Amino acid sequence: MTNRTLCCTVLLALAMTGPSGLCSAAEEAGTDTNLGLDESLLKDALHAVGLGVQWLDQHQHDNGCWSSPSFPAMTALAVSAIQHSPQVLARREAPRSVSRGLAFIVGCVREDGGIYQPVEGVKGGGMPNYNTALCAMALADAGNPEYEPILRGARRFLVRGQHRGHDVFRGGMGYDQATNRPYADLSNTLFALEALRRTEGVDLEAPAEARLDWEAAIAFVSRCQHRRASNDAAWVSDEADERGGFVYHPQKSHAGAAESADGDADYLRSYGSMTYAGLLSFLYARVDRDDPRVRAAVDWLTRRWTVDENPGMGRQGLYYHYHTMAKALNAYGRETLELPGGGKVGWRRALVEKLVSLQRIDPDTGLGYWQNDNNRWWENDPNLATSYALMALEMALRQHPRLHDE
Repeated sequence: MTNRTLCCTVLLALAMTGPSGLCSAAEEAGTDTNLGLDESLLKDALHAVGLGVQWLDQHQHDNGCWSSPSFPAMTALAVSAIQHSPQVLARREAPRSVSRGLAFIVGCVREDGGIYQPVEGVKGGGMPNYNTALCAMALADAGNPEYEPILRGARRFLVRGQHRGHDVFRGGMGYDQATNRPYADLSNTLFALEALRRTEGVDLEAPAEARLDWEAAIAFVSRCQHRRASNDAAWVSDEADERGGFVYHPQKSHAGAAESADGDADYLRSYGSMTYAGLLSFLYARVDRDDPRVRAAVDWLTRRWTVDENPGMGRQGLYYHYHTMAKALNAYGRETLELPGGGKVGWRRALVEKLVSLQRIDPDTGLGYWQNDNNRWWENDPNLATSYALMALEMALRQHPRLHDE
């Protein structure tokens, strides 16, 4: 890895934090310079990351992929997790698994600009939008100018996937680009928005038809939130526990539905991972942090704060929840959350402690991995859960000053 590539990698990594600089979030919040992470916990966290990266290295397939070759997003997540590890950045050299994983991703580039493998007979096919977004981010993390034509094609593919119909899904993205099936969801929309923001520098001369309708995207995200002032859908609730929270898409919540207190109507339940996804989507769309929709989301998240589960879903999607939590709170730029009843929590420390405690050690190799015993959304696959956990840990550690002194 050249110095130029390393510089690009670091800059692209920092782009994930939002407008804040390296230490501005801590300074703004008035927290201590260690962000709540003492030397002992920092050492434990770095050790856990190191074991996890080595575990991923050992579980790459001979063709360069992780998990299934039909879904290159799984490889992209592992590649991004390894590239962002403090140890790799400090050494200024990525392990061979990264170059092999990137080569596999490049081999999945399609003529239409997407990065995916066609899969017949399943809903969403090869999930081209989802795979393209995550693969584009992994290629961008590498900072290699040779990937820029691929990234331009991927960007334009994602833009074409924005739903343009005049219905509740307008402005969002789904797993695929089937024109006869109006559909979008908040998770796929988030991945697409993140990929487009993090790669926008490679396509500054894009024609109008190759640019995302950001206002439509913001409107779609708003239609997934429990907030009557910005969402007039019948399922929006006035219940205190729901205000500000998010659901999967404007017609569905994986947390199910409930009857309102007055019994007049059912409403969709908010849940944690989608509320972090909604907050982060607003921030990628450059909605102001003082916007009432953003503040309502943060209010819901502080009322339901926990690192023990995905609120509203238990252990379902737990590692996706951690991954999205770390990115959203880092981008939001507040180190301490004020909880109901006057309590406060330093989210970085709480998340790091939890993830370190959840790491499992392979007795044969001594290396560490993460795995969800609940297999909703494939999280029983240790490659996926480990990639999510590593990226969450790396994001939580990102602003620690000692990592920038070395």
